[in-house]
Amino acid sequence: MKNAPLSLFVLTLCLAGCAASGPDHVYYNEDRGFFLTHPATVHQPPRLMDGSLVGYDNLVDFTNERTDSANRKTAYRWVEDTVLLRANDYKLGQHYEAIRLRFEADDPNAVFGLATSIRQLHPRADWYSNLSFLEGRAFEQLGLDTEAHKKYQDFLRYSARLLPGRHRGAWMADPGDSLYLLQRQYARNVLDGHMMEPPTLLPPCPPRFVYQPHQPGFPEGREFLNRKVLHLYPFLERNYGIQWGGGVQVAYRFTPSIMAFAEVSAGKQYQSFRMGLPLQLYQAPNDRFGIKFTPYLSFNTLDSLKTGNSPQRLTGHFFDGGLRLSMGYYLLPTLSIGAYGDYHLRNRQHPWISPEGLPIYTPNEVDVSLYYGFLENLAIKAGVKNEHLVVGLFMVGWELSWSLNKGRLIIRHSLD
Repeated sequence: MKNAPLSLFVLTLCLAGCAASGPDHVYYNEDRGFFLTHPATVHQPPRLMDGSLVGYDNLVDFTNERTDSANRKTAYRWVEDTVLLRANDYKLGQHYEAIRLRFEADDPNAVFGLATSIRQLHPRADWYSNLSFLEGRAFEQLGLDTEAHKKYQDFLRYSARLLPGRHRGAWMADPGDSLYLLQRQYARNVLDGHMMEPPTLLPPCPPRFVYQPHQPGFPEGREFLNRKVLHLYPFLERNYGIQWGGGVQVAYRFTPSIMAFAEVSAGKQYQSFRMGLPLQLYQAPNDRFGIKFTPYLSFNTLDSLKTGNSPQRLTGHFFDGGLRLSMGYYLLPTLSIGAYGDYHLRNRQHPWISPEGLPIYTPNEVDVSLYYGFLENLAIKAGVKNEHLVVGLFMVGWELSWSLNKGRLIIRHSLD
């Protein structure tokens, strides 16, 4: 192509100018057949204003659009909005799974109605999934080649991945995009008049409920369960009911069901070391229901404790431990009920008695709350925590809530 090098140079300048921080480089991906800005952004490629992927055939159109000042405020990478949780995301996943089952039942006519329903739920489904390819195969099976070719052209022009991010069960449906790339190759061969064995249309991929990481009954996000990595969590806490302190928690996942953690925390008058072993006893395949059980042990020292209006010096140290059982169940795709019970060996009935004769303990805790997830890692929480009626936010194990009846701020962090 005679003007391709010049157009590519202009493309690079446009992309760098439109981005808040310029991309590392711009290159043409032969397997995909469109331009990318970075290997990590294969699902967020640059597009024309109409959503078309950028290839050599429309490169001049793209550079012309991006040099127009009226278009510069438009993001050059059209990113799918997956951060906001929608109640119909679950239904979206159901429709894709239904399409797969309709093909298996040799019922291509049913595909078109399901595709229409998908576009009503996700107007840009053609950009972020292989929906046009699925319709193309359905037309092809019905012997309607002209209509099939039109859908394959749309698939090559718009689609950047196999399944949309809003299909919450699709995060591992096509590792490395191998199936997606095979479908692009098949579509090109059909349009060029070449024969090729039709690829798999969709892998089994039922929808899932989107739980908040570490909410009662559930572990981390499912996409992290197989990663054996070390996590660091700094936190604040209110210890022994009166003392504020901070610390850091270190956690390591051995298997999808077993994780261990250790934490060190300290305040002005106390120090504490705690370790535990959260065990995922059950997690439903669609993530609707989960049960988690955690035994833990702690070693604590106290220098003083405020009784009344004056602090009293303390000496000695003591061990504590306990058990925590938590459960979670999704009533709706974005609404769940979670409950946990936290039992301490050194509780109100069985305190540690200091050499000075003061009873030291940590109250047992029972919490039953509703969680409304409106972002991927953020939920509104409302419920009962011991004697408190609480409302607040829950985010990746953090709880920031307000006691409505006691007028007290509650800050809590837990992986267990």
